[in-house]
Amino acid sequence: MVERSQKEVWRMTPWLAVVLCLVNFVLMAFDAREINSGQRVIRIWTQTVADFVQSPVATLTASVSDYFSSIAELRSAQDENQALIQRVQELEVELKGKQQLASENERLRTLLGFKESSTIKVLPARIIGRDPSVWFQSSILNRGSMDGVKLNMPVGRRRHRRPPRNDRTLRKA
Repeated sequence: MVERSQKEVWRMTPWLAVVLCLVNFVLMAFDAREINSGQRVIRIWTQTVADFVQSPVATLTASVSDYFSSIAELRSAQDENQALIQRVQELEVELKGKQQLASENERLRTLLGFKESSTIKVLPARIIGRDPSVWFQSSILNRGSMDGVKLNMPVGRRRHRRPPRNDRTLRKA
């Protein structure tokens, strides 16, 4: 064994006393219990120190996790945005078609309104042929005597973007 001088022993004595006091303190704290909760004091101290370390670490990890989850949510929002843009374009096309149908419907309603307010019987017909001669300006319609059309009956024509012409007589072939 190493022999120490009296002077060295006296120099180590305060340190040894401090270490022994700390060991005694720890042993007493380990066995000591809090009066209200009955938990050991050493456990409460350990939890306090652990909370001091754990709280900033938990806050940091939560914010990093939230950052990456917000990036993932942003990507899904971009995908959803693209899908919604495409859907809006489809709906605009559909709306334009419906507006065209509505205007055609309104045009046809005005034509029917003319028919209902007129005392003259109106029979819509299509021109399916024309007389090629220069002398006679007659047309062939897709309606006949079974529909109520008679020979030399006056026919009114309506042309778009041109001034209306005079009535013409129908020659039934």
